[in-house]
Amino acid sequence: MMAKRNVFRSRDIKVMRLLLAALFLAVLSPTLARADCTDPVRPEGAILYNRDSKTVQFCDGADWWSMKGAEADLPSCAVGDGIVMTSAGYWACSPGGPP
Repeated sequence: MMAKRNVFRSRDIKVMRLLLAALFLAVLSPTLARADCTDPVRPEGAILYNRDSKTVQFCDGADWWSMKGAEADLPSCAVGDGIVMTSAGYWACSPGGPP
């Protein structure tokens, strides 16, 4: 009976070790290409108050965005009336309150 020959050669084992090491580094190591906001440096999702612009800002992973709301052009309604948004996207008075 003939002895079984080793299926893997030394070169094959070295290649497999190299591939396993690369897989280990790719899967288990922390992400190196992480984008953070700068000035100040914070990670994505960070929220802070900017005293210079007097607004709350959040980091989207690359840039700081203001959470300051836009001012609405509201109509002058009578006391007791409500203000509703029309289907056309405009603000309007609703006599006696919202429908």
